[in-house]
Amino acid sequence: AVHSDFSIRGAKGNVYVKKANSDVSIRDVDGSVILESIADDLALRDVRGSVSANVAEDVVMYLNPLAGNTYNVTAGDDILLVMPPKANATLTLSADEINFDWKGVEDDEDATSRVVTLGDGSATITLSAGGDIRVSNRSDAGESAEDFGNFAGVGMDWSGFGERISRRVEQATERAQRKVEAAARRIEQKTRDAERRGRGRTALEIGRWGWDFSPKGVPMPSKPKTPVSEEERLTILKMLQEKKITAEDAEKLLAALEGGS
Repeated sequence: AVHSDFSIRGAKGNVYVKKANSDVSIRDVDGSVILESIADDLALRDVRGSVSANVAEDVVMYLNPLAGNTYNVTAGDDILLVMPPKANATLTLSADEINFDWKGVEDDEDATSRVVTLGDGSATITLSAGGDIRVSNRSDAGESAEDFGNFAGVGMDWSGFGERISRRVEQATERAQRKVEAAARRIEQKTRDAERRGRGRTALEIGRWGWDFSPKGVPMPSKPKTPVSEEERLTILKMLQEKKITAEDAEKLLAALEGGS
């Protein structure tokens, strides 16, 4: 186990780390790299063998994927992958948001999983992130990243990358908020229609709120009124996605939340 920041450069064989309790930076390795557990961030560049890594926070990788190699990386937060424009790889990606800065590959804002083939697809890359994944062929894509730890040994300028990530998170939050607000604007008439049709249901508990779906009245908070959280809004949208409630019910809840906040 490594208990402080760990950096290696110019290894001729394979690299294996069972556990590192801080940031890890690796560059210029002839063999494969296996990192079983990284507690903080990982920066990796110019590895000519396969890669397997399990990282608690952020990952930045500059790779030139080779045919037959496999690259499997899991991150608790964000992953930035930078490759040459003519890279040959099949990418299987899973994240809250997936962004491609790559000519010929279109972004899909709503996708949380994608399979993309670049060139002949001869290398296999599997990435899973608890936050966002960004794939780019721009050599300066990782020129800023103060949130990625102390990676001076990787030979890149990391200043400011965390700010860009923060902006992307803020933009995603704003998009979600706009969707919630758009739904709220449509709910008033549908709520009245639902009440006229008598489509009531029994009470439903969501967080600190108790909702009465019967036609007799307006949903009331079961506890003292406090500002409505984004988590409560997203909970309603998640229940709708999982078909636990109807779109009609979701809009009633959103309407009541907007009115009660």
